[in-house]
Amino acid sequence: MTSAIYECMRYDSSVQALQRVALEDLEVAGIQFKKGTLVLLSLGSANRDPEQYDDPDTFNIERPETGMPLWFAAGIHYCIGARLAMLEMETAVSTLLRRFPTLRLTNLDSLEYQPRNVMRGVKSIMASL
Repeated sequence: MTSAIYECMRYDSSVQALQRVALEDLEVAGIQFKKGTLVLLSLGSANRDPEQYDDPDTFNIERPETGMPLWFAAGIHYCIGARLAMLEMETAVSTLLRRFPTLRLTNLDSLEYQPRNVMRGVKSIMASL
């Protein structure tokens, strides 16, 4: 279950971007940033980095935990509640699958997403009856 949750978060995490301010003049990948520049970082893109993950656009719950996952940020900005959130997700999904063993998601290509750029999420996963 841990591997499946890890892959779900890597493949399509809820936080897609965040902002940081350059604390000093710096260069990243040949791009100059002056001190004080507001920088938008794409976590969604970083979690699909082919230098970190083999076949990054393929969803694979058996993927080895490689790369540097950024869905809870990193370094001094790493989410203090990350481990609790992972435990909650593992418990919720495990319980759901245990209670409803034949449960299947369908029509994943037709999911409607919330109109946000930073926080990603579907409007609903419930089918119309």
